[in-house]
Amino acid sequence: MSRVCVFEVNETLLDMSALDTNFKDLFGNKDIRMMWFGQVIQSALVATVTGSYTPFNEAGAAALDMTAARLGSASLRMGGIRYWER
Repeated sequence: MSRVCVFEVNETLLDMSALDTNFKDLFGNKDIRMMWFGQVIQSALVATVTGSYTPFNEAGAAALDMTAARLGSASLRMGGIRYWER
């Protein structure tokens, strides 16, 4: 049996606080980034457990849609870019 060492780099090696301004602009609260990231991690876990691959950018975008919906924001897609309105 071979040994495997697994670790995730997001928020461990990468500082995601650079996204705080974007979340403040979109949702009026920079702390929403943590809610979004929790959804990203949950989606990645589900994809791993079910054996389905989802590119990170797609998982992140889907998590952003779910977060916006949870907060009562409508997702608008314009020219391939997502915008949210409250």
